[in-house]
This record gives sequence, C-alpha cells and structure tokens, in this order.
Amino acid sequence: MDYLMLLKSTKLFARVFICFCLSFGTLAAYGQADTIRVPKQFFNVAVILPFKTDKVDPKNPSPIDRAVFELLQGMEIARCQLADSGIGINLMMYDTKSSPVVTNSILNEPELKKADAIIGPVSALSSPAVAEFALKNKILMLNPLSSKLVWDNTNDYAILGASTPATIAKKTAAYTLKNFPSEKVGIVYGPNERDSVIAAQYRQIMIDSGKTVVLIHKVGKNSAANLTKFISKSGLDSTGHLFVPNNEKSVRVQLIGAVQGLKINTPILTWGNWIEEPTSIYELFEQANVHFFWPDGFIVDNPDYQIFKASFTKKFNKTASEAAAAGFEDLWLLGKGLSLVGKQGLKDWVHQPKAIKAKLIGGYQYNGANDNQVLPFFKFVDGALVPINLED
Repeated sequence: MDYLMLLKSTKLFARVFICFCLSFGTLAAYGQADTIRVPKQFFNVAVILPFKTDKVDPKNPSPIDRAVFELLQGMEIARCQLADSGIGINLMMYDTKSSPVVTNSILNEPELKKADAIIGPVSALSSPAVAEFALKNKILMLNPLSSKLVWDNTNDYAILGASTPATIAKKTAAYTLKNFPSEKVGIVYGPNERDSVIAAQYRQIMIDSGKTVVLIHKVGKNSAANLTKFISKSGLDSTGHLFVPNNEKSVRVQLIGAVQGLKINTPILTWGNWIEEPTSIYELFEQANVHFFWPDGFIVDNPDYQIFKASFTKKFNKTASEAAAAGFEDLWLLGKGLSLVGKQGLKDWVHQPKAIKAKLIGGYQYNGANDNQVLPFFKFVDGALVPINLED
C-alpha cells in the first residue's frame, strides 16, 4: 500500500507525510509504491501525535518536533516489514497540535473506537485523557517518547514505550548490587530532572541495602572540571563504585580522567549515550570498567538492526535516529501482538510475565507495570560493545 494514499484516507491528509519527508529527510524514489505481500490480517492503529503541520518550521524544527516525525518514519519501516510477514497495518493519523482541546475533539471522533491500538499522544497534558479513552473502550494505548507516567497506574490499557526514572533507578541498583561487590557508592548526576530523580531513588536503594553513599553531586558542564576534587574529598576508593546518570558531554572525559588520575579502580555505570564519543575513547571506557545502561540501546551488529538501518536509509536518505528506532519497535510490538491475540487479547498479552522479545532493543515487559521493565546493559569487551545481563 502506498503511504501517500494511506494518509489521504485519514483526517491528516497527505501534507503531513510530504511535510516531514521534505523537512526531515528526502524520501527516496517515493513515486513508486513499496512492493509488499498482500496481508493475511489487517488492523487499525490510531497514531495520535503532535505533528503541528501548521506550525512546524521545516528549516529549524524543535527537538520534539523532529523526534515526532522521525518516530513516524520508523513506524513506516515497521509497517512495511509487518506487511511482508502478512500483517497489514492501517495508520489512522490524528494531529493533536499539542493541544488538550484538540486531543479531546479527536477522542470524540466515532471512527477512533474502530482502532485496534493507539500510539500517542506524547504530551503529558493530553495523555490522561487518551488513557481514560483507552480504558473506557478497551483499546491498548502505547505512549512513545515519554518516560513520565501521568495517568492512573491501575489502568492496564495505557503503557509507556520507555522506562520511568523509578524503574531505571530500581533496575540499575539491582544490576550494581549483583555485579559490583562494593560497600562505598558515589553518585554523579546531571542537571536535568530525570537524572535528579534517578539519582535520588538510586541513593535510597543503596542506603536501604546497607551501602555507604560517600558522594552525591550534581555536575553540569561548568563544574565538570572539579570532578577530581569531588571524588578525592569523598573518600571513594577501589572498594566502591560510581553511578553516573549524567549525559553532559564534558563530564564523560573529565570523569574518566579523574578516576584514572586518582588511580581508583572502581567500576562506573552510566548512560549508554556515552558511546556517542569518538571511537578513540572506547578503549578508555574498557580500561576504566565502564558499564552502560541504555533504555533505547540497540546492538549494532544485530541482523535485524542492520536490515532496519538499511531500509530506513534507502527510503529516507538519512541515518535512523533513536526516535525512529522507537517508532519501529512500538508499531512492531503492537502489530505482532495483534496478529497473535487480536484486539481483545492485546492488553493481557502485553502484560504477560515473560519479557517480549524486541527486534532492535532488549525487549518489552509490563508484568505488573505500566512502563517498560526491560533495561539493557552493555560494556566494551575486547573493543566491542556487547550486551550483558539482558533479560530473557
């Protein structure tokens, strides 16, 4: 099915897809429809997102605007792959314009009740209303690009594609308690709200586990140069470990230098985004025993990732982002679930005890939770980034 024709059949019309193709990456050979098998099954997935086609500046999109459109591009790759496996997905497109009022009007559309699943709406202001609609109509809602749970957590029909800060703190703490036999704990967190919440909850888990937290410090780009002083004064030594929910680029090199300069042989656990650094620093990561937690991390030599990457580049003439990979995974999860159990069984299938294998990342698990309980961990071994302690 040609995606342009699919959009014409929805409320959003073709200008959405044309807008983001022109603004966020040229669509290669778009005049020709993809050659795919005729699906044996067909499902409707409502995509309720803030496209803001009347406001987005194509030359200077905000980070969230770019992420939303790249999310949709990732969904298109998943839609094609699902179709190849006999699962047809009709994307019912709705533009919330980042407005709770517009979102509520969308929820009043009779056709929305025909959806088999919902992806959206991202916005914390609109999410509770969409979650309530999902519960009332027994349609599973997956909210992407957000780690904030802002609706009633007893609503099993509404889930996050990502992990909340509380889950990240819990999973990282379990990882270090299992893998780092250390009594002293140092915490260096970043200036944003998510890092602060993760650090506070991690600290409490460590204290409750009988560990001694000798350092907890917020460090931004202006204070990164003082890391050697902070660590030295704390008394952290080789009997401890460092937990670093901090993505400041200046902190990355400064922290490794501080630890090595003080000759402290302590393991470090930090965000997987640190591998954005030049490959020349990877050897330092391995020498310093740096471990990474990466909610959206993927294994680059995974054959499925290579297929996704090549398909994305061929269609959009650019490299797939994490948002694009998330869009792919979210639609793939719903599509596979719908093909196995249908609309009525999707909620229970998603909340099954066993983790659901994903295509690109570690997986999904919502047993007793509304956010993803799977948190992948990685480290460098002989120069290669390898997954460790991935949940089955």
